[in-house]
Amino acid sequence: MLTTAPSALTTTTTTQPPGPKIYAIQQGDTLSAVAASFGLTLQQLLDANPTIGDPGRIAVGDQIIIPEIDEAAATTTTEAPLQLDSTTAPTLPELRNTTTTTEPDATTTTAGG
Repeated sequence: MLTTAPSALTTTTTTQPPGPKIYAIQQGDTLSAVAASFGLTLQQLLDANPTIGDPGRIAVGDQIIIPEIDEAAATTTTEAPLQLDSTTAPTLPELRNTTTTTEPDATTTTAGG
């Protein structure tokens, strides 16, 4: 009888459906840290959880809603690179190519001594 051993490399993939998720508060959690770990601002997290009266008073085991982030609606601010015009740009000294030669220190050996 021929049997096949299971593969040593088994991959299990789980995908969560889109939409909000439930998170249980763990020891040491703060709402700011939880928000940051999910790529949210504290205000986004509070907006999704209007029953949180005081953000500083959460307890281990409290369940909060983690809203889905709409990546397309997320805005990022990019600042333009600093531009210097010729009237404010500093003048740098001109660099010259120079060649320096160093010779090893001479050593003296005395025989018979």
